Amino acid sequence: MPPNAQTTVTGRVTTPNFLTSFSKFHPVTGFNPKQFNQLAILIPGVQGSGKTSLVSTSSDVLRLDFDGSKDNNPNSVASAIQFCKGPSDYRQLVEVVETLEQLARDGKPRPTFVCLDTVDTFLESVKTFVVQNARDKRAQFNAEQAANILTIDDIPGGYGWQKVYEHAEPIIGRIIRAGYGFIMFCYFYEEAITSTDARGQDKVTYRLNHSIPPKFWHKIKGLVDYVCGVGSRIETEIIYGEPRKDGNGNPIKDGSGALIREIKDRVPRTIHYARFWENDRGNQTLKQRIPLPDEIILPSHPENPRLPAPGNFDLLRAAYNTALASISPS
Repeated sequence: MPPNAQTTVTGRVTTPNFLTSFSKFHPVTGFNPKQFNQLAILIPGVQGSGKTSLVSTSSDVLRLDFDGSKDNNPNSVASAIQFCKGPSDYRQLVEVVETLEQLARDGKPRPTFVCLDTVDTFLESVKTFVVQNARDKRAQFNAEQAANILTIDDIPGGYGWQKVYEHAEPIIGRIIRAGYGFIMFCYFYEEAITSTDARGQDKVTYRLNHSIPPKFWHKIKGLVDYVCGVGSRIETEIIYGEPRKDGNGNPIKDGSGALIREIKDRVPRTIHYARFWENDRGNQTLKQRIPLPDEIILPSHPENPRLPAPGNFDLLRAAYNTALASISPS
């Protein structure tokens, strides 16, 4: 029952009188968005898209490394706690979260952002813990049945996945509620889809998909403010040479008067990008309320252009702060 509700007893019937007037409350106007360091962001990307190195130059980030991903930045300053992908991972993570909560309560030095790298491998660690826990409990009564519990689907009663969600979701929620900015990386992969065209021939197209169970995918999307996908594409850069000339040796111009040049070369370039996706929170999305760019071009790695440069998280921070300043009252 709402705290302001009163109860009137008439005979044996109890009738609640709910609050019907809100006149005592003060009006709240405007839109008060979060600062960047208060955001929860889900960052999906294919393997090698630069998710881990994205935060490598951010000294205020603590990365919870379940993935063992390679950080391509030799000068990385982001702190990391590595987990061994065993049954003890979950217990260790609980201790880390308790420490983070305590640091926040005491106002002691702490990271601004906590990064879960990745959701996929974090779930695998939770599954390992749940399976081992189920084996240990079953072994107290029936050792033979315990030995048959090898995967999450072997847990009696079909409660395996439910236990995974019960252990995984609260961890994410506790970090966010403690006041940390929160980043979650997850893997995308290319899924081949075969269809038949109008001529009856097979046609293969590719789309990006994730391996996170749908139920948990919707849960974590409900916890975050933004989804920011990172990826790359190949674009052809055209290198132009000298202007074309007519039979009299005069440069040829187009209708606007610009010189028409010979195409000297076509060079493929890898373009790295980050895209903010809408994550609906009611009738109006946060992306609509804060005019974030649809795409941010990320610099390439100086030694390997096929990889994004490390530390591009600061570009996301700058883009958000710029968009936030554009709607803030002067």
